[in-house]
Amino acid sequence: MSVRMPRFILLILSFIITLPLVAQSPAWSAMQRGNEAYRQGHYAEAEKCFLQLLQQQPDYAAAHYNLGLAYMGQQQTEAALKSFEEAIQHATEEDLAARAWHNIGVIRQGQALTDAANHTSYIRQAAEAYKESLRLHPSDDETRYNLALCQEQLRQEQSQQQQDQQDQQDSSSSQPQDQPQESQDPTQQLMNLAQRAEDDTRQKIQDARAQQRNLDKNW
Repeated sequence: MSVRMPRFILLILSFIITLPLVAQSPAWSAMQRGNEAYRQGHYAEAEKCFLQLLQQQPDYAAAHYNLGLAYMGQQQTEAALKSFEEAIQHATEEDLAARAWHNIGVIRQGQALTDAANHTSYIRQAAEAYKESLRLHPSDDETRYNLALCQEQLRQEQSQQQQDQQDQQDSSSSQPQDQPQESQDPTQQLMNLAQRAEDDTRQKIQDARAQQRNLDKNW
């Protein structure tokens, strides 16, 4: 069974120079150098160029977005998140903000894969980011797919939690019937304990098989 991974929308940098930049100006030169470095995979060099540009024009949304891509290329997720948030704050075009929200969602989904303790929280954050992206760009199929993936993961986790709670309740309600009496023969007590252990193991196997069937069916 193959699972499709979240997809990045990588905006071609030379196409997002939407704010006025005077040709041959220091800002224009920094953008051009950053674009070229990014295309060649030199993300650290691209980062320096975009930071240089932002020193001159700190409200330039496209530069913040490009810087986020450069950070993503270097696996610096927290720095990338901050840059995309800055791009959203300063964006005057909905398309740029939508792409920034999409990439925030992708980063959160990636964090969910590596942080089991906060998996659900990151998936919820990713879903909210994709929703924000779709509010600005409703026809984006890439974002719609990633949102559907998040929602399916959340549904499966909720279903599993409900099943675990039900199993716990069933176990608690059956416990008084299985409790050995103090006057019960020690050999019988051991047999009862063994029987309960066997029943628990059988139930876990059945639950695991049921979960696997559900996953196979969904995919």
